[in-house]
Amino acid sequence: MINFGLSGWLSEEELNLLKNVILLRQKAIAFCEEERGVLKHSYGKPYKIRVIPHEPWQKKPIPIPKSILHQFIEQVRKRIRTGPYEKSTSSYNSPVFCVAKPSGKLGIVHDLQDLNKVTIKYAGLPRNVDEFVGSCYGLEDIMGGYNEKELDITT
Repeated sequence: MINFGLSGWLSEEELNLLKNVILLRQKAIAFCEEERGVLKHSYGKPYKIRVIPHEPWQKKPIPIPKSILHQFIEQVRKRIRTGPYEKSTSSYNSPVFCVAKPSGKLGIVHDLQDLNKVTIKYAGLPRNVDEFVGSCYGLEDIMGGYNEKELDITT
């Protein structure tokens, strides 16, 4: 069941249009991670992260406690299976760690401080996702953040 907002938030005509668009574009909306995909290249080229000249880094991994290691491994496997992660032989290695979400599930956090240090900032992007979705009623969860586009292989 989709919550379309408070009663009267959308007019009857707007609500019918929204329902029709959702019906016509069923595959464009993901209701779980397994349904999520990426945009076709015709809608936007893969992200290319511009960086200043630097040396690749290899950071020591942050130990994952044994009590949550199995859950962590399963989440990584799921992300490989559903697309956000892919196997790599990159010369870069940034640590990850876990935090407990209110739901009880684990959240995987990537320590990208080293990448942030060499990334050329693009002033045209909003600093905070809330700046462009804050005015929208909570019709959706931002599942996966910016994973709707692929990362350019040359990045």
